[in-house]
Amino acid sequence: MKRILVVAALCAAFPFSALAQEPLPAARGKLSTTFHFIGRHVKESFADCKTDKLWCFYVVGSSLIDAADTGSTIVGMHRGFRETSPFYGSDPSTFRLVSESAGISVARLTVMHIARERYSKLCNRDAADPNSMYSRIAAKRGISPDPHRCTLAMDLVGWTPEPYHVAVVVHNIKLLKAN
Repeated sequence: MKRILVVAALCAAFPFSALAQEPLPAARGKLSTTFHFIGRHVKESFADCKTDKLWCFYVVGSSLIDAADTGSTIVGMHRGFRETSPFYGSDPSTFRLVSESAGISVARLTVMHIARERYSKLCNRDAADPNSMYSRIAAKRGISPDPHRCTLAMDLVGWTPEPYHVAVVVHNIKLLKAN
């Protein structure tokens, strides 16, 4: 009985009960951390348009090219053409084409944003170190070791498949005009 009274007195003296009602910090597993990481980059892929105009040009431009490709494919399918992509199948619905194309576009932008962030961190680290190869090459060529110059290259890398993509859209439109 004495022990129960001592425990009761200690509980009354110290506000342990208040601690018991606070939520514990959630321990994140690898899957939850991965989804959080990807979700952050999906959001930042579009939010970075406010601060980085070249990135915004890439996001808007590649999204428009993807939309034009999907639109020309849908018009062609309604005119009797068949889809030749093994990814979509020979006769996909309009909803399937639009939703999968949008998902692929967002996935590609997210992957480019992740690569851009990683590459930017490397550039910032190398630009801060005067003995790095990046700084030595910049000094040898007489240019500033500004990390923005390095990230500019990453923004331009995303455009490498776009000429082919534009050619596909133009080809689709020529086929539609011919028939």
